[in-house]
Amino acid sequence: MDNVGSLVLGQISAKLPSVEEGGFFSLVKIIVMLVCMFLWAWPAGWVCRDVRRLGIGEYKWGTFIAGCGVVGWFCWIILSVFWLGLVFFVLLGCGSVLGYAIYRDSIVEEESKILKPANIAKAIRGESSAEFHVEQKVRLKTPAGTEIKIPPEPEQQKVYQMFQDLVFDGLWRRCSDIYLLPKGEESRVLFRIDGVTSEYTTYDRKLGQTLVDYVKSITELNAGEHRQPQRAKLLAQQIDVDRKLNLDIETSGSRAGERLTIKMRTEEAKLIIENAGFSREQLEHFARVIDAKQGLVVFSGLSGSGLSTSLYACARSHDVFTQNIHTLEVNRLMDLENITQNIHDPGGDQTFARMLQSVSRREPDVIMVDPCPDSETMQMIGKVISGKKKKICTTLRASSALSALNRTVRWLDDAELASDMLIAVTFQRLARKLCPACREAYRPNTATLRKLNLSTKSEVTFYRPPQPVVDKKGNPILCPTCQGTGYLGRTAIFEMIIVDDLLREAIRTGDATKLKAAARKGGLKYWQEAAMDQVIAGVTSVQEIIRVNKESQAETQAKA
Repeated sequence: MDNVGSLVLGQISAKLPSVEEGGFFSLVKIIVMLVCMFLWAWPAGWVCRDVRRLGIGEYKWGTFIAGCGVVGWFCWIILSVFWLGLVFFVLLGCGSVLGYAIYRDSIVEEESKILKPANIAKAIRGESSAEFHVEQKVRLKTPAGTEIKIPPEPEQQKVYQMFQDLVFDGLWRRCSDIYLLPKGEESRVLFRIDGVTSEYTTYDRKLGQTLVDYVKSITELNAGEHRQPQRAKLLAQQIDVDRKLNLDIETSGSRAGERLTIKMRTEEAKLIIENAGFSREQLEHFARVIDAKQGLVVFSGLSGSGLSTSLYACARSHDVFTQNIHTLEVNRLMDLENITQNIHDPGGDQTFARMLQSVSRREPDVIMVDPCPDSETMQMIGKVISGKKKKICTTLRASSALSALNRTVRWLDDAELASDMLIAVTFQRLARKLCPACREAYRPNTATLRKLNLSTKSEVTFYRPPQPVVDKKGNPILCPTCQGTGYLGRTAIFEMIIVDDLLREAIRTGDATKLKAAARKGGLKYWQEAAMDQVIAGVTSVQEIIRVNKESQAETQAKA
């Protein structure tokens, strides 16, 4: 029995690992493992601090770095070959840190990149990297006149600089709108330039929310409200440039997160009717419209077609010193000098039509109504014009000048009154203007001329945006005037119906066919025909007209 016990104990002891130096519990190996763990823990801790500082996915990167370290350590423990396990630990633990460093360098500025050879050399020499410098590019003020100053805290300074860069780039690129839209783990930044929206950059989701919170703090919005829409304003002026603009700030909630919209309203929007986009022939007709003492002028178009801007241009074209001009608006686009602006509150007790009646009692010569939302308002317009002998200009949502004319007659519910008071009806869409500095001339082919109903023998010259050009290194060469878009600003292209005696008679009959024939006989050009005149004049391109047509058709079908 003793022999058996001795045999069993001998077998068990033979299976236990050796505790001799160089065996499984080698002191040298333990020291190597502890040193490697320390060498991994220090950069892993730096990664956690760095992602928190930059706001680029603290939870995501922390989990990734820790997971790779744990898996590397586990592989090192279970592998029978000690040095092979060390290789796995280095590849997983240190490789994850290196992967973060590569990603980090792709999104930070040049002087902040840690893998840049020049920065590594500075670190070896013991030199500190370049400090963060705050640069004020745009002077910001609240409507009360309080200037938004540079914050003292370093972290807030970086958010301040990010907002400065965003507004400055938007101003430089001639943006009308800037959108910050959360999507997944990112926040997309979109710029709307000349009516076309394109992606500008992306932020990490947390960094994007930090920017939203900063904007809410400087505009005194409720930082705790992330769902309901909130609105505020800022006044901005580019440093060293005499250019001022209004920033209309709006935050709103969505399923993806909190959105930020910045509408940039520049002072340069003060155009008059001569610069709105009318052709020379249309301007001659519209001069008589401006001189008329009473009657109704209707500006029509789809949503976002610049109706308010055209109405403002019409208001400025009147003599504001000798005439008493009032507006009735739902949303004030900008301040109009020497014109009394009346803003309707949709949540108030007074309807839009009743407020128009109230404004008419102040003895105005001209009233600008933006928009005419319903038949009640249109009928009130009819009463004011017929009873007080006033001139009213209004905006109306429609898909053509003829449809706007038909709707006006239908809403008035009085064909005789409509024929007596209507002066003119317009319809407009906005199209981008070609950049005069880089546009390219070309001769259209025969097939294109046939599609556009032009003679194949015509010697017409068209223009288009330039073809992409790159330098020796393959970098695109951009036009400094339009920043490479090929377009510079927008113009309205108009259909115009001038109501003459023949058209008045057609309105009285209520016959749509006669009305259309009378309008065409009076000189009505459909939008596509007016647009081709602008193409031939070199103002815009065929490609732009096709784009606008497709977008308008899609919008019309969506609302049908």
